[in-house]
Amino acid sequence: MSISTLPIVQERIRTAPEDSPIAVFLTKKEGILNACFAATIESQRIISEKPENLVGVFHGYEGASSLVRAIGKKRVEEINRIDEL
Repeated sequence: MSISTLPIVQERIRTAPEDSPIAVFLTKKEGILNACFAATIESQRIISEKPENLVGVFHGYEGASSLVRAIGKKRVEEINRIDEL
């Protein structure tokens, strides 16, 4: 995995072809994301386990723009889980 800021991850997604998308995971540090190639065997194993910090798998310009919405949705889900405690 590669620990990066949002703009760097968005650039990786913009240049990622459909057959080599980028998987994005939240970290505990605000504004920092983990990103990796989603097509590897290890990444596929992790993604199939549906970890709570998985934002999604993205590629191309559309994927880069939808990343911000997906992060926002994921953060709201986290807040709702905390409120339920």
